Amino acid sequence: MKWEETKTTDIGLDLGFLNNKISIEADYYFKKVEDILYAIQIPLSTGSAGSPTVNSASINNKGLELSLNWRSYDQPFKYDATLTMASNKNEVVKLGRLGNESIVGGEVHWSMNSVTKTVVGSELGEFYLFDADGIFNDQEELDAYVNNNGELIMPNAQPGDVKIKDTNKDGVITDDDKVFMGSGLPKAELGLTLNASYKNFDANVFFHSVLGAKKINGGRWLTSRADSWHGFHKDLLNAWSEQNKDTNIPRMVTSQGHMNYREHDMWLEDASFLRLKHIEIGYTIPEKLLSEIGVGSARLYVAGDNLFTFTKYTGWDAGGKGGGSFGSGVDRYPYPVAQQLVAGVEINF
Repeated sequence: MKWEETKTTDIGLDLGFLNNKISIEADYYFKKVEDILYAIQIPLSTGSAGSPTVNSASINNKGLELSLNWRSYDQPFKYDATLTMASNKNEVVKLGRLGNESIVGGEVHWSMNSVTKTVVGSELGEFYLFDADGIFNDQEELDAYVNNNGELIMPNAQPGDVKIKDTNKDGVITDDDKVFMGSGLPKAELGLTLNASYKNFDANVFFHSVLGAKKINGGRWLTSRADSWHGFHKDLLNAWSEQNKDTNIPRMVTSQGHMNYREHDMWLEDASFLRLKHIEIGYTIPEKLLSEIGVGSARLYVAGDNLFTFTKYTGWDAGGKGGGSFGSGVDRYPYPVAQQLVAGVEINF
């Protein structure tokens, strides 16, 4: 994989007053990445069932990075705060040397079709899904969903099924009705670091936030299938029925290929989040108390990682990694980040 990168000269500003200091830094960058490796499907007539890995894509990335720092040197209480922001715009400019018009990917599971599609001019791994328009609540709604010839657009649907929009207005629901719905790439990432000390006490806090990211909740999709191997999700307790029509959960079906479980945007969720990534509080024991036992310094501390995450995402981990470059927003239910609580002593002799 080849790449070229250019970056503007840093723009900085320092302001000092009242024993405080503010500094601002800004970078605008442009990066071109060429010949990204990807396994391309080839016709079975070639005599091979495999998918050879070839240099099949080139992309441009451009964005802005900002850093705002505030430091106080007042005694005995000292503190500093750093706020960072990074945004990135991704665009596919070439798709290989095999004449490919698109690259599909982002499979959640072997029984679910691909949920992403990459074309020139789009972002890597954009979601390509059916547009769900709620649930049919009764037969009247089904009978009213007709094309210009008065024919049912979804003739096999029943009350409680997902209503799929006929986006291309051809009067039937096919894969041609799928539309692009953004990608798993975040619009911006933020970080906030706070440090403070007062006499022998010190504290450190770090927050991390991702904005504008989306995910296909593969775990929710897989556990919402009401066949013999699945059907464990709590949402199924609120599934549509004749006695429970005030719900956004479709009726339970067992067919893997049913439209209720196809690749539509009911599985697409906002994966923006704010996470308390790290917090630590310490106390340094005065040296005069340690000199008699031959200890140079000692610090007691308690710390925690990933203690709180604020998000609307219903999967295990809004910040979990997806399925590679062409499926970064596909949640294949990886193990979530672990929460940790630690207490310790740092001793120097």
